[in-house]
Amino acid sequence: MPKHSFTKRPNEKSEDYRGTANLNWLPPSFAPGSTAKVPKSINFNMTFDEALKFAIAVQSCVQSLNRYKRSTKAGRAMGLGLCVFFDSKKISVMEAQTE
Repeated sequence: MPKHSFTKRPNEKSEDYRGTANLNWLPPSFAPGSTAKVPKSINFNMTFDEALKFAIAVQSCVQSLNRYKRSTKAGRAMGLGLCVFFDSKKISVMEAQTE
């Protein structure tokens, strides 16, 4: 049976919790205050092999982003983009402008 990363105790994190990150952009229909009916959260599950591929894709993108000159506005504006394709059940990882 899979573990869940949420616990009923609000100040405790479960053993399988690995962290979160903030999103810079959401589609307008997902933005807070939108009148569209969207779920509060969406869980994605993947096999170990697919998780390894995903981790390598994220690491590769972050290493590529590290080559930008962060002291410039253009360098600071670059970030990681995720695109989820629901019909083909795929997630793409790419460099993206965040500003």
